[in-house]
Amino acid sequence: MSILQLMIGKWKHDRDSDDDDLIEVLMQGMGLPLAVARITACSSPVINISQNGDVYCIQFDIEKQSFVATFKIGQPFDEMTNPMGKKRKSLTYIDDEGRLVMKAVDPKDTFISIWNVQGDELTTTLVDDDEKAVRYYHRV
Repeated sequence: MSILQLMIGKWKHDRDSDDDDLIEVLMQGMGLPLAVARITACSSPVINISQNGDVYCIQFDIEKQSFVATFKIGQPFDEMTNPMGKKRKSLTYIDDEGRLVMKAVDPKDTFISIWNVQGDELTTTLVDDDEKAVRYYHRV
């Protein structure tokens, strides 16, 4: 079964591998304003992942806001990175370890998220330059 098939469903945030300050820094690297990055870092988002043919949709529900990423593997798409509608051109692919990787098309934008599933646990590894943190979710 592919990583994308394993990801389909609803996931609730459990915990982070590092303190909220690092998550906040990484969220700012993703383009979130400081106040939004703070709220996001301290929140417990719910993620809904669905599939329609070869199109995948990842919806993040954080506090009273939602962010949606709709994409096809290997094709550039517009990813909304903050509630004010800021977007970046992103690309998804499956890496050599079978994980989903989401990264900006622009090489100057170094933020990457790596998605993996082990049993009923989804992890998102957030990477920007030399900073890295992992967010853990459980299937609901």
